[in-house]
Amino acid sequence: MKSVAVIWNNYAGLFKITCLMLSAMLLMNISLAAQHKLDVISGWIHFSDASNSLYHDLADKAYRALDRRDSVVAALNTLSDWRRRQKTVRQTLANIVGPLPEKTPLNARITKTINKDDYSIEDIIYESQPGLYVTSSLFIPAGLKNRAPAIIYCSGHSDDGYRYPVYQHTILNLVKKGFIVFAFDPVDQGERGEYYDTITGASEIGYRDPATGKYITGAPDTDHSYSGAQAFIIGGSQARFMIWDGIRAVDYLLTRKEVDPARIGITGRSGGGTQSAYIAAFDNRIYAAAPECYITNFTRLIQSIGPQDAEQDLYHGIANGIDHADFLAVRAPKPALMITTTRDMFSIQGARETAAEVSRIYSAYGKKDNFRMVADDAPHASTRKNRESMYAFFQKYLNNPGDSDDRKVKLLSNKELLVSSTGRASGSPGAKTVFDLDSAEAKKLIHQITISRKDIPRHLSAVVNSAERLSGYREPGVYHKPVFTGRFQKDGYVIEKYFVKGEGDYIIPYLLLVPDNANHKAIICLDSGGKSDKDSVGKTAEWFARKGYTV
Repeated sequence: MKSVAVIWNNYAGLFKITCLMLSAMLLMNISLAAQHKLDVISGWIHFSDASNSLYHDLADKAYRALDRRDSVVAALNTLSDWRRRQKTVRQTLANIVGPLPEKTPLNARITKTINKDDYSIEDIIYESQPGLYVTSSLFIPAGLKNRAPAIIYCSGHSDDGYRYPVYQHTILNLVKKGFIVFAFDPVDQGERGEYYDTITGASEIGYRDPATGKYITGAPDTDHSYSGAQAFIIGGSQARFMIWDGIRAVDYLLTRKEVDPARIGITGRSGGGTQSAYIAAFDNRIYAAAPECYITNFTRLIQSIGPQDAEQDLYHGIANGIDHADFLAVRAPKPALMITTTRDMFSIQGARETAAEVSRIYSAYGKKDNFRMVADDAPHASTRKNRESMYAFFQKYLNNPGDSDDRKVKLLSNKELLVSSTGRASGSPGAKTVFDLDSAEAKKLIHQITISRKDIPRHLSAVVNSAERLSGYREPGVYHKPVFTGRFQKDGYVIEKYFVKGEGDYIIPYLLLVPDNANHKAIICLDSGGKSDKDSVGKTAEWFARKGYTV
């Protein structure tokens, strides 16, 4: 009997738990059903992707601009045609990225020197702009008797900049093959973190991971986009700072007696691929460029992973007819190598299409061999095949022949490559940040606005015109009748569900709350929770409806 009682108690407990679970599920379903009642297009298959409407609309605008660009490029046939195109692209890039700062003293100083068996390292801080400190390291092969070729190495999105093991491996292989290598920390990476949390030791900037719900911090791409948003507000770009850091890196190399100024190259992977493509496009002192795991084209990028970090989105770039191919074509016929992988997040199809376009200008120059693309079957990664192709490329075009095998090297510690005394350049006395520079620019613009406000009628007219231009606003065209999808009665008012066509190929779903005793006044209610949010309809909108307002 005792065992029977135990079994019964267990079943009774299980029964209670089951009842509680069913009750919770019922309440949840009731809540979901109530919210579902407010869904306007639920069950409409044609609008099943409505949550991506904005993306598709912006993408369509981009595709139209890119189609116009492609039509222009397709019509280029002669070398004269291509040279005119290069001049146009050069000016366009200068307009959308610039104006670049004036060149000021680098104030470069060597913070320490490390001697190894077959090379040495000088850790250096230079100022790309007054107070904007750039941490860097110059790797010099031992036993140089003549001026040597130099390669600028741009780091991808790593917290520790060029100290990241994969980047170090590439740098040291180049050094052991007789190249001087100059590596610098991009903004918000390595020792140039600008949003440093002294408690966590990581960046304060982060984002909520949609998969886990956890708050992720310390990601350089997030920091770049945070600073980039500030730049966009003043009509600039995060790319301007990164490009200028690289141009000043060339300036520094030319002060070194070990460097042959006619043999300068640049490379980098991922975010470093972006920087190397940009810097080479802007600085014609760079003879050979090998961007890795970045170049595709905007059409395939938008179709696949979408726009990336702020520095990869030049202000009004697509609208001005700029695509990835332009970063390479503008510097033709100087040698260029596109390094790609077939399973990269940056579309390999886009890379192939870009390579085909760039090949045309090199053929027009009669220098077809100066450009090529290499691809390895791998994801977004550095591979032995690609590294060896890059070594061979620089050995050929920077006139430094030798063995192009990728060899095992002994990496340095982060401590050895620590450039500043604290590991934080922005924490040094007198240091400025990107925020400081953007703020100074914003103050100049605000001053102009303040002056403009002295003539209010003219100022307000200009404000409206500027808002229309910057937002892309268009006057509503053809009137489209709303589509009615359902209705249900509430106490004192009725909720009707509609959608209406927007200005593009998308629809706008909305709710219309019609009071039983209307006061003939109407209110448009926009809530951060959306039209289906219970607080919006259940509190804000309902309050007005019960007062006789149509909402």
